[in-house]
Amino acid sequence: MRSVVSANPAALEPYLGRLARPGGQAFAALNTAFFWDGAFVWIPPGAIVEEPISVVFVSTSPGTAQVTYARVLVVAGDNSQARIVETYVGPPGHEYFTNAVTEVVVGPGAVIDHYKVERESRRGFHLAGMHVDVARAGVFSSHSTSFGGMLVRNEVVAVLGGEGADCTLNGLYLANGRRHVDNRTTIDHAKPHFGSHELYKGVLGGHARAVFNGRIVVRPDAQKTDAKQTNKALLLSDEAQINTKPQLEICANDVKCTHGAAVGQLDEDAVFYLRARGLDRQQARDMLIHAFASDVLDRIRIVALIKLTDVGASSGDPAPATEHTESTREVFAHRHAEKTREMEPKIIQTLSTIFDPEIPVNIYELGLVYEMAVDADDVVAVRMTLTAPGCPAAQSLPVEVVDKLKQLPGVADARVEIVWDPPWTRDRMSDAARLQLRLF
Repeated sequence: MRSVVSANPAALEPYLGRLARPGGQAFAALNTAFFWDGAFVWIPPGAIVEEPISVVFVSTSPGTAQVTYARVLVVAGDNSQARIVETYVGPPGHEYFTNAVTEVVVGPGAVIDHYKVERESRRGFHLAGMHVDVARAGVFSSHSTSFGGMLVRNEVVAVLGGEGADCTLNGLYLANGRRHVDNRTTIDHAKPHFGSHELYKGVLGGHARAVFNGRIVVRPDAQKTDAKQTNKALLLSDEAQINTKPQLEICANDVKCTHGAAVGQLDEDAVFYLRARGLDRQQARDMLIHAFASDVLDRIRIVALIKLTDVGASSGDPAPATEHTESTREVFAHRHAEKTREMEPKIIQTLSTIFDPEIPVNIYELGLVYEMAVDADDVVAVRMTLTAPGCPAAQSLPVEVVDKLKQLPGVADARVEIVWDPPWTRDRMSDAARLQLRLF
C-alpha cells in the first residue's frame, strides 16, 4: 500500500477510509491514525482471477508486547471475480495486539469470495473490523474462522447499496480455556431486491466465553428483501457460555426475514451410539463436533483452507493428546510457580484415581507422569508416557486424564502431551506399586 501511495495516490484516495470511517469506530480510528502500510488488492473491470489471492499478517513479540495495525483495501472493478484469503497468525506464547481493518468495495456485477483465517497466539489479542460496500448486482461472501487468540473480536458491516446485490456471511469460531470470542455483524439492506444469508456456529469448551450479535437492517426503500440469519453454539463443558442476540430492524413491509439462535451440548446418546460401534469417546466427540460444524465448512471452496479447519483438534475439549503438543509446551513455557505449587497436590490426587488398563496400578504410582504445570490462565498441562507405544491405552488414557483434570475446581482447561524420551521402565514405579505387584 505504501508503494501505491508514493507512485499513484489517486488510486487509493476514492476508497481508503471511505467505508471504515474513523468517526464511527474507535478501533478503526486508532488503525487509521497509526497504520503505516498494508495490502491493496485491485481487480480490474472484467478480470477473473483463477487462483486465490493470499494476504498474510504475522505478529510477533520476542521481547515485550507489540501492537500491529493491519490494513487491507480490496477494490473489485465491474464484473470482476476473485477469491481472497486474509490470514492472521502469531508464534505460540507471544503476547501482542492486532488491530485490523479491511475495506472491500464490490463494483457492479463483481463477485468477491472472502476468507478470513484467524490463528493468533493463544496469548494474542485480535480486534478486527471489515467494512463492505456492494454495488448493483454485486455478490459478496465472507467465510470467517477463529481458532486462536485470548481475546478476539470480529466485526463485519456490509452495506448493500445497489439493487439486486447479494451478501453471504459464514463464520466458525472455536474457543477453550478462558478465551473470549466476539462476533458482531451488520447487513444493511439499502435498496430493493436484496438477498442476504448468514450462518455462524461456535464450539466452546473450558471456561470460554463467546458473544454473537447479528443485526439485519431493512430500510424503507428495500422492498422484496430476503434475509436469513442463524447462530448456533455447541457447549462442551458446563462452564462455557455464549451470549447470542439475533436482531432485525425492518422498516419495509414487503420483505421476508428470518432469524434464530440455538445453544446446546453434545447428545450423549449419539456418543454412546458411536462408541458402541467401535469408536473411543474422543473419536465419537470429534465426529459429532465435525458434523455440527460441517454446515460452515462445506461452504469453503478452497481445498487448502479445508485442511486447516481441523475442528476436532481445535475445539480443545479435549483434542487427541497428540494434538496437544504445541499448547502443552506453551503452558510449560509460561508456568506460574505459585499456582503450580498450590495445584500440584490436587493434580496428583486426581492422577492417582486413574489406572492403567493392563497393570492394576494408578498412573502416578506407576511412574507414567513426568511433570506438570499450571499457567496464569489456570490451564493444567501434564507430560506423561505410556508403558509401550502400542499399548491399548494410547488413545483412551490421555482423554481420561484430561476429562478428570478439567473437573478440578479452578481449572480452566487441561492438556496432555505423550512423550517417549525417556522411555518408561519398571524402575520408575514407586515402592508402593512394587509392593502391590510383588516385585520385591
